[in-house]
Amino acid sequence: MFDWKTPLSAIFGGAINQEPLEDAADLMVSVSARDPGYHSENLAALQAGIQACDNGSTDVISVIHKSGYRVSSLEEAKELLVEFLGIYEEKYRQAIESNSPLH
Repeated sequence: MFDWKTPLSAIFGGAINQEPLEDAADLMVSVSARDPGYHSENLAALQAGIQACDNGSTDVISVIHKSGYRVSSLEEAKELLVEFLGIYEEKYRQAIESNSPLH
């Protein structure tokens, strides 16, 4: 079983850490664009966090609070995770396309 709490804690405690979500995504993409394993771990952690919200795991709220962001329900936690996942995926796609030999 995938331990989503450790990598998700690293994302929220390290990369996000009270930064705007766009800035945190930029920081993560600066690494993941060169490291497919890191990218895969980020996606898995974010998706597992979303699934944990759906499964009723309040651990997600504790993990998010490590960043300075505050959510008061699993619904708010899921909204934040979905928003950040979308931002991260878009910035990753842009980084990969800009480094492609076709561009």
